[in-house]
Amino acid sequence: MGLVFLGLGAGFLAGLFGIGGGVIVVPGLFWLLQSGGYSPASGIKVAIATSSAVMVCTALSSVAAHFRHNTIRWDVVQGVVPGLLAGAGIASVGVFSTIPADWLAILYATFVVFSATQLLHEKVSDHADHAEGGTLPSLRGMLPVGTVIGFVSALVGAGGGFLSVPWLVRCNLPMRNVIATSAAMGLPIAVVSTAGYLLSSTGASGLSSGTVGYISLPALAAVGLGSLIAAPAGAYTAYRISSLWLRRAFAVLLYCAAVHVLLRTFAGT
Repeated sequence: MGLVFLGLGAGFLAGLFGIGGGVIVVPGLFWLLQSGGYSPASGIKVAIATSSAVMVCTALSSVAAHFRHNTIRWDVVQGVVPGLLAGAGIASVGVFSTIPADWLAILYATFVVFSATQLLHEKVSDHADHAEGGTLPSLRGMLPVGTVIGFVSALVGAGGGFLSVPWLVRCNLPMRNVIATSAAMGLPIAVVSTAGYLLSSTGASGLSSGTVGYISLPALAAVGLGSLIAAPAGAYTAYRISSLWLRRAFAVLLYCAAVHVLLRTFAGT
């Protein structure tokens, strides 16, 4: 049941904030996997990879909910998709299996702290109600942005929302468009990353029999079910209430998640 509740929380946050939910799924799975006998080295990689697979379910459900409100900026999504695919592919296939687990843990914690700080920043708030047609870069300018978002997100098992949301806000899109468009950007990242994780576990040790590639199938089924159920509720809430206080509470949770992953990786407990 713990995995299902983990999925419910991740799915709700994905729909509410346009994120992939990985910042919740990764530390939660990491703790559960270590409790089940995984070492820190294998546990952090399986947690990140399984989180990415969960985000395929989360993103599909979240995008469907936002699509009904017609708030996704498909022109932006189309502009960044080539970069998202390239960055996520390079990270999940070419880098993920070779990078030491300690480095992954440090990268994850750094990413999460950055994400939490962005959430606390005054620009990333429900009061950022900008006008349509802001300062979006050209299609050529969107390529490197998408590549960076895809690469970093694939390495840490996130959907890219904590990079794409601040960027879209700075491009002067209305907050509802920001959340919906960020959710749509997370889907190609999750799909490509998951495929890469399935292919990149050659020679890996310490993986259970229920793991395909670096992805734990039992965890994927339980967490994915919870995220599919909860993502529409998060999207529904995003259109009806101010979530500034939730952002602040979530930021505190992110700081705790970063400390948790570092302690369990380096203390081995």
